[in-house]
Amino acid sequence: MTLYPLAGGLALLLFCLLLALLWRRASRRRNATYRRLPALFSPGERAFLAVLREVVGERALVFGKVRVADLLTPRSGLKGQRWWRAFNRISAKHVDFVLCNRDDCAVLCVVELNDASHQRRDRRERDAFLAEACAGAGLPLLQVTARARYARADLEALLAPHLDSRHDTPVAPAIPRCTACAAPMVQRVARRGSHAGRAFWACSRFPACRHIEPIDRSQE
Repeated sequence: MTLYPLAGGLALLLFCLLLALLWRRASRRRNATYRRLPALFSPGERAFLAVLREVVGERALVFGKVRVADLLTPRSGLKGQRWWRAFNRISAKHVDFVLCNRDDCAVLCVVELNDASHQRRDRRERDAFLAEACAGAGLPLLQVTARARYARADLEALLAPHLDSRHDTPVAPAIPRCTACAAPMVQRVARRGSHAGRAFWACSRFPACRHIEPIDRSQE
């Protein structure tokens, strides 16, 4: 007869412990120093990355937001404070994109996407230092000006000397880019209205971008 009150007491104790745990977690969130960012790349960087991957194909691996200190290191002749001063100059910097050999991840080249922020004095100084450091280490650094659209042929000409031709593959048909934001388009099918059942191009950033275009079947 005494088991029922005991079971009820245990249930109440477990409930109180659960409430305490949830309160503690909520308190930690309120007092957190950092917050999570929505995405690794900005919309402009994502648009360029899509084109970069199309052009590179199977010839290289593409990495983004790579720390310069993972690409370069102070030369062995530097000692003590001189070594650390040189290391500290690169430890907090990163580059936009890095292309690596598919077999061993050896670095082939660095690609910097230069938007309007690179016109600032501090950015110009940073870019000049990075160019000098890469040149001294024999690491190719390629500069691309950010824009709404990118010509695949121009990007291919820029990258080709640094890519592994052993992995050349036939180039797939180009995916159209959104004329509003330069993101890749995706095929959708209208579900209602006078165009129900018809396919069309829609921006892959929907609902942030709602641009759509008809599909030109004459090009297929």
